[in-house]
Amino acid sequence: MIIVAALLSLPVLVILATRPVLRRLALRNAARRPREALLVIAGSMLGTALMTAAFVVGDTFDASVRANAYTQLGPIDEVASVSLPQAASLAPLQRLHNRDVDGVLAVTTTDASAAHLDASGHVQAAAPKAQLLEADFATARAFGGDPAAAGITGATPARGTAVLVDRLAAKLGVRAGDTFDAYAFGQSVQLRVDRVISQRGVAGFWPGREVVSYNAFVAPGTIAALATHTTTATAPPQFSVLVSNRGGVETGAVHTGAVSAAMRTAVPGVALAVDPVKQTLLDAAKSEGERLTTLYASLGFFAVAAGVLLLVNIFLMLADERKSELGMLRAMGLRRRALIGAFATEGWLYAVVACAVGTVLGLGVGRVVMVGAARMLGGRDPDTRLPIRFHYETKSLQTGFALGLAIAMLTIVGTSIAISRLNIIAAIRDLDRPKRARHVRVTAAFGAVCAAGVAMLAGGVVAHAVVPMMLGGGIAMVGMRRVLRGVPDRVAVTVSAAAALVWCVAAVPVAVALGGDLPISGFIVQGLILVIASVALVTEYQDEIGHLLAHASSRNLSVRLGLAYPLARRQRTALTLAQFSIVVFVLVYISVLSGMFAGQVDGLTQKLSGGYDVVVSSNRANPIAFDAVARAAGVRQVAALVSAPADITTPSKPDSVRWSMTGFDARWVRGGAPNLTDDGRFANDTAAYNYVLTHEGTAIVDETFLARRAGPPAAAVHIGDTITMADPTTGRSRALKIVATAQPDLVGNGGLTSA
Repeated sequence: MIIVAALLSLPVLVILATRPVLRRLALRNAARRPREALLVIAGSMLGTALMTAAFVVGDTFDASVRANAYTQLGPIDEVASVSLPQAASLAPLQRLHNRDVDGVLAVTTTDASAAHLDASGHVQAAAPKAQLLEADFATARAFGGDPAAAGITGATPARGTAVLVDRLAAKLGVRAGDTFDAYAFGQSVQLRVDRVISQRGVAGFWPGREVVSYNAFVAPGTIAALATHTTTATAPPQFSVLVSNRGGVETGAVHTGAVSAAMRTAVPGVALAVDPVKQTLLDAAKSEGERLTTLYASLGFFAVAAGVLLLVNIFLMLADERKSELGMLRAMGLRRRALIGAFATEGWLYAVVACAVGTVLGLGVGRVVMVGAARMLGGRDPDTRLPIRFHYETKSLQTGFALGLAIAMLTIVGTSIAISRLNIIAAIRDLDRPKRARHVRVTAAFGAVCAAGVAMLAGGVVAHAVVPMMLGGGIAMVGMRRVLRGVPDRVAVTVSAAAALVWCVAAVPVAVALGGDLPISGFIVQGLILVIASVALVTEYQDEIGHLLAHASSRNLSVRLGLAYPLARRQRTALTLAQFSIVVFVLVYISVLSGMFAGQVDGLTQKLSGGYDVVVSSNRANPIAFDAVARAAGVRQVAALVSAPADITTPSKPDSVRWSMTGFDARWVRGGAPNLTDDGRFANDTAAYNYVLTHEGTAIVDETFLARRAGPPAAAVHIGDTITMADPTTGRSRALKIVATAQPDLVGNGGLTSA
C-alpha cells in the first residue's frame, strides 16, 4: 500500500515541482475555499482513522496473546512429556546436541491444590488448581542463555520449603516465611514459603489454557513421595524435557520444525509426542489478531465507503461551482490532462493532511476500543481472562496512512477525470452537459463486464463461496444495464437493480444450502450491493417520488422548494442518499445482529445444558469424590466427564492440532445430554450418543472443532470423516469416525467420545 500511495503521489509531486501554473491553481483553490477543503479533509480523515484503528486493534490483541510467550514460556519452545515412571525414556533428550538448540531443562510437574490454613486449621484462602514443579534452579537460570527471560532466581528449594510464583502467593495471601498446604494424590504436605518470584519464563511454565500460573517449586523428590502413597485414582506426575531454540523468546520459534524432528530422532523406538508450545501460542496470537482486525474493519469499511462517496460528492460540488471557470480555462487552451492534474494536485494536498491527522486519530480510536474491550472482559474468570495490553506497530500506522491516501487519490483522480470531460460551451453558459450517443465499443466493454460477472458468479456456485456469488451477480447486473441497447434506459436500470437486490439476498441461503460459509467479507459485499442497487432504483424514480411527496403534503410550498434542488441534481442526490444509506445500514445491521444473539440466548442455553446446570472442574491430581458431589445439598443428578488434551490429525491436515477431547458415560446421556445439531443417520440425539457409547472409534464434534481462522468458524471436519486422536504423553493413537454434530462448544469440551 505504501508503494501504491507513492506511485499515485509521484505525478502530483512532479506537477508541484515543474508546473508552476497548475501548482498555483491548486494552491489558490485550496486557500480560497477553506470550508470545502475542511469537508474534503474530514471525509478522507474519517476513513483513514477507522482503518488505522482496525490495525491497532489487531496489534493490541496480537500483543496481548503474545505476552503469554514471555510470562508462561520465556525460552521454552518445545516440550516432550511422559509419566514420571517412564522418565528414563527421555534421557537421550537431556543430552540433545543440535545447532538450533541452546538449552535443555528437565522438569517434574503435577497438578495440585493449595490452601492457607489458620492456627485452628480453617481455610483462609485456597487455589483449587495449582501446580507443583521440581527443577534444578542453576540449570533453569542458565536455560536459554537469558536469566531474565527464564525468570528463575536463587537456589533450588530445600526439603519442606517452596518457591511460589507471585500469582499463587497473592491468591493464598502468603509471603516468605508463611506456610501453606499442598494436596495431591490423596495426600497433603505442609510447606514453608522460602521466597516469591515473578510469573515469567520457566517460573510461569503452565500447560493449561489459563493465563495465570499458580506455580509452586518444591524440593526434588517431593512429588514422587506424594505419588508413592496415593490411595485414589489420579493422573500421574509428568516428567518433561523443555527445549529452548536458538534465538530470542519469539524468534526461536522459527526453528520449531527442525528441532522437533531432531527430538524425535534422538529417542528412537519411542512414539515421542513433541508439543511446539511456542509456535502454537504465536500462531494463536496471529489468528486472534487477524480475526479481530477483520471483524472491526468490516464495520469500518462501510464508514470508509461513506467517506469515499463524500469525497466524490464534494469534488462534484466544487466542479459544479467552478464550471464556468473551468470552461474558460479550457477555452483559453488548458488541456484536459492539465485540468486533471490541477484537480488531482488540489485533492492530494487535502488527502495528505487528512491522512496524517486521521492516522493520529486512529490511534485514539483504537485506544478507546481497547478500553471498552477490557471492560467487557472484566467480568470473566480472571484465570482465563486475557489481559489487554495496548500496543501498535509502526507498520500499522504506515499502512493505515498509505491505505487512506491511496483510496483518497484513486477517488480524486477518478472524479477529476469525470470532471474534465466537460463541454466547453455548456460549462461557460452553466448548462447541463448534453448526453452523448452511446458507442458500440462502450456497449462491447460493458458486455465484457457482464460476462466477467457471470463467470465469477458461476465460479462462486461451483466453489460454494458466497462472496464471488454476490459480487459476480452485482457485476453482471452493472454490465447488463448498459448492454440492453434496445430497451428503454429506465427499464434497464429497474431490471438490473431489482435483479441485483433479489440475488444479493438470495445468495446467502443458496450458498449455505450448497454447504458454503459466510465470511465477514460477505457482509461487506452484501451491504454495498444492497445500498447501490437500492439507491439506483430510488434515483431512477426521483421525479415520481418527489411528486408523491408534494401531493401528500398538499403541495406545500416549503416541501416543493425543498424537493426542487435534489430533483434538479440527480447525481448529487444519489451520492448523498448512498452516504446516508450506508450509515443507516450499518446501524440496522448491528442492531439486528445484537437482537438475533440476544434472542437466542435462552434457547441456546437450554440446548447446551441439557439436563444439567453446573460444570465443576476437578483437579486431576486431587479429584473431587464423585459421591461427595452427588450428596451435596440441592443436587438432583450428577454425571462425570473425563477431559484431556489430545493431538488431532485429519487426512487433509497431517500436522497435529492440540485440542480437547471429552469422554462421557451412560449417566450423562440418561440425565439429559446437550442437544445435537445434526443426528447424522440416527433417529434422535439419544440414539447417536448411545451409539458412540457402545462403538469404540466413534465421536461427536461441533462446527468449531479444529477451526482456527478469522471470521465465523468454518467446519474443519464433517460427519463421516475420520480423525486420529493421539495421547500427547505416550504417543498412543486411535482413529475416530465422526457420526454426529454437536451444539457450539461454549463449555470447552472439544470432541465427545466414550469415556
